[in-house]
Amino acid sequence: MGILTPSLEDYLEEQYRFSLSSDTVRVTDLSIKLGVSLPSVTKALRKLKNGQYIYYQRYGEITFSEKGKKLGDFLVKRNQLLQEL
Repeated sequence: MGILTPSLEDYLEEQYRFSLSSDTVRVTDLSIKLGVSLPSVTKALRKLKNGQYIYYQRYGEITFSEKGKKLGDFLVKRNQLLQEL
């Protein structure tokens, strides 16, 4: 998987934000925060998993690969910088 779509970046960024304040990140957390359906979150997570950004099993916790952590950190920092401008 090459460049992520803006939508997938949003999922990864929110997941990373959750991971900073919580030990576990679940599909329902992302669904509520992003205002999307559970199947939409599951579909996005499957794509992020296929791109090796996260580790995820159905009904399980979502964790980051090193690649996913780096990108999640970048996305959060980029967003903070844009908000400051």
